[in-house]
Amino acid sequence: MPVLAIDPGESIGIAFFDNGYQSCVIKEPAELWTLITGVPWDVVVYENFSTSGRISAPGLHTVRIVGGIQALCSHFHIAMIQHAPQARYPYLRKAKVMLAGHIIHEIDAMAHLLRWEADNGLKGNL
Repeated sequence: MPVLAIDPGESIGIAFFDNGYQSCVIKEPAELWTLITGVPWDVVVYENFSTSGRISAPGLHTVRIVGGIQALCSHFHIAMIQHAPQARYPYLRKAKVMLAGHIIHEIDAMAHLLRWEADNGLKGNL
């Protein structure tokens, strides 16, 4: 079951399982759109953006990415799972160990993937 986890932002964290856990960071939303449409994902897990006040330019960029994720998943009939930022917290320690030396966006995406696996009774055997 191909599952893509995304930590959206100025640097977009990506995590998935394909013969082992994989992660990367991409900078351009167009690369994300290609990734979403170029692989037959069953599920896309993404962190939703939330704010209680004014939105910054990076925040607006993140909101646009989330909207793009939602539009593409809807159009291509890919199941979407939206996580609040806090959903990754219980899995951050494991993700940090798995991705020692990687940047935080990859770690956050991996924590979301691990959360999704735990919620669905899966552990690395997607």
